[in-house]
Amino acid sequence: MEVLNTEDYDQLKSANSFLRYQLSEEILDNLIPVLNEIHGTNHSRRFWKLIVHDYISASITLKKYIDQKLLKFKPEIYPRNSFKPMTNIQKFRLRLMYFAKYVKTIPNQKNFASNLNSHDEVLFSFPKIDPTLLDFGVEVNEFYPFFYTPGDNRKRKKIQELISKSNSIYIKNILGNLPKIYVEYFGKMYRKISVSNPEQKKIHIHNLHSIQSKIAVAKYVDAGAKLIWYQHGAFYGELKYHGGHLTHGSIVDEFRTWGWKIYENDVPWKAYRCEKFAFDYYQFESNIEFDYLIIGTGYKVVDKQVIEYLFENMNGVENLKFLCRPRPFNKIFDHSKQFDFINQPNVVIGTGKNPIVQDLKKSKLTIQSRVPSTNFLECLYVNHPTVGMLKNAEPSDIIQPFYDHFLEIGILHKTPQSLALHLSELNIEKWWESVQNDKMYLKFKETFLAKV
Repeated sequence: MEVLNTEDYDQLKSANSFLRYQLSEEILDNLIPVLNEIHGTNHSRRFWKLIVHDYISASITLKKYIDQKLLKFKPEIYPRNSFKPMTNIQKFRLRLMYFAKYVKTIPNQKNFASNLNSHDEVLFSFPKIDPTLLDFGVEVNEFYPFFYTPGDNRKRKKIQELISKSNSIYIKNILGNLPKIYVEYFGKMYRKISVSNPEQKKIHIHNLHSIQSKIAVAKYVDAGAKLIWYQHGAFYGELKYHGGHLTHGSIVDEFRTWGWKIYENDVPWKAYRCEKFAFDYYQFESNIEFDYLIIGTGYKVVDKQVIEYLFENMNGVENLKFLCRPRPFNKIFDHSKQFDFINQPNVVIGTGKNPIVQDLKKSKLTIQSRVPSTNFLECLYVNHPTVGMLKNAEPSDIIQPFYDHFLEIGILHKTPQSLALHLSELNIEKWWESVQNDKMYLKFKETFLAKV
């Protein structure tokens, strides 16, 4: 089914959209022959998907802005996923962020290739947990290259020649604005990577960030290395169609989950990220200052609906103390403006720059403005009292029974009215003790939060 011409932009924004995954595959179909031609290569679909997936995802999110007319081609160095085209300030911040990462990871450059080539099993971006709990592989510390020169402009000219072969304005714009890391700077990074004994290599990925790392992994996998990817957050296993799960599942030999299995190459494993959260959580003493900690989504319209209803309808709300934590898209800037609609004297608004575990240890109970949520799962991993607003229109078959039960016992709620009523009648300590002894709750933790 061809979906290049779809204008269902709202559905394309959703991570729970099979349409989004279909479109990503069609875009990749158009990118592969162009990328192979300009670089004089014959790499596999798997190779290019590992490298350009971030740009494809960004192009889908921005579809309504780039599929109506042919744009002026002003390719950036790096891709960035956002709901609107970047402003000049945002472009500057993006470059500044990558420069900071380059400076921070300069010490890793020297050992990047040697660590990758010298060991049969290597790890990328695993959480820093007790080494005895992670008894395989050697960590390869990522290096972020930075680019000072124009790069190979001849390859950009080749793209200009190939654009005319496409009949889609959308694809023309995607090709014309291919970030420079995939065009001008690709060859130099590619040549720096040598491949050693790929058939004996196992590459374990918890996350993969740097373009240099992506090229290295793709080159090894194309040569026969085994690729094992690990679940690193929520949504996986909870959504009927999750783009990350579908994408990673299509390029890996194994996808190791936090305990569940949906597809053939899913392997029930352990929740490493949650174990790191638990380590951090137990480093802080409880110092209760607030009754409730509200975890924002970063989307004002979602948070406002929940928070304003609670403040207007919870019994005795004026006698309670709230801490609101915004979603930090980075730890550099103050994100408190996400809650600028709140003006109650019993509410403290955080910046989002401090560790989240500090805020949890100050509060009796956490309210998640939206579930699925990674922090919702992290809280359950350490048995921290938590409730949440369920926002999953297409849950997977394996999660649905747990959702149904959590709605019954008050962990999850579909409406602000239900949540307000539950909190108004709640004895937190007594209720949470019963939750921790609940058989379905324990079964959920076995299935979705397997202990490391």
